Amino acid sequence: QSGVSEGVVTLLMSTYPESVNSKNGFGYTPIAEARAMSNTSIVTLIEKFKAQHDLQTDSESTDNNTTKINKTKSKGIKGGKSSDNGNTQEDNIKLKSTVTDLTERVNYLESLLAEVAQIGAELSTETKGETRDAGEESSVYKLANRLASVKPVGR
Repeated sequence: QSGVSEGVVTLLMSTYPESVNSKNGFGYTPIAEARAMSNTSIVTLIEKFKAQHDLQTDSESTDNNTTKINKTKSKGIKGGKSSDNGNTQEDNIKLKSTVTDLTERVNYLESLLAEVAQIGAELSTETKGETRDAGEESSVYKLANRLASVKPVGR
């Protein structure tokens, strides 16, 4: 955080170089975290490390793709057309299909959650008169308010 030393960051980046592009649970990379803390010396350090890491990773990726192409040519294998990362078009089609299916499921679950929240809001409104006698501690009243407060992500 704000009291992080450059030595610690250097050690972490050297030990776990792939972490420079990793995102935490909130979707922030180490650079974004350092920027949020206004720690310019750490931002500069991570940016330099990231540039070196990305250059090395790009170089290794190019070397690996060249090796794969050469092996395929030497074996005389004729398969699906390969993309830059070595996947065939068939693999890409399967991946896109899976992403589409998952997107549809997420959309369905979000709409279902919105309906649950709507039911909670309606139930909360209907039970207001009844809860005067039972008090706001009634289970139905608590359930209605909790359901009404449910908010799907992205809505």
